[in-house]
Amino acid sequence: MNLRRLRQLAAAAHLDLFYADESTFSMNPCLPYGWQAKGEMVGIVPQGNRKTNVFGIFNSAIAALPVFRHTTSIVNLWSKQSSNFDDSCRRRNRPSWLWIML
Repeated sequence: MNLRRLRQLAAAAHLDLFYADESTFSMNPCLPYGWQAKGEMVGIVPQGNRKTNVFGIFNSAIAALPVFRHTTSIVNLWSKQSSNFDDSCRRRNRPSWLWIML
């Protein structure tokens, strides 16, 4: 089933369509170039190798946006949160689909 068909079914209230995406934020910035006045030195102090992973789920019909933050991998984060998502889908009165952005 393609995304267009899922959107049509969601618009007709036959199912709940959720979108999911993940991202990683590094506290150690990478700036390959920048702008500053001639003779002026500009720098950013790195905050170490810390990274923060986030995983969010959105449903426009119910305006739900649970966001999960973790310092381990996204795979570990999803494995911990997937049971919470499954439980919330079981309480709904129609099928739920999760479209994961890659």
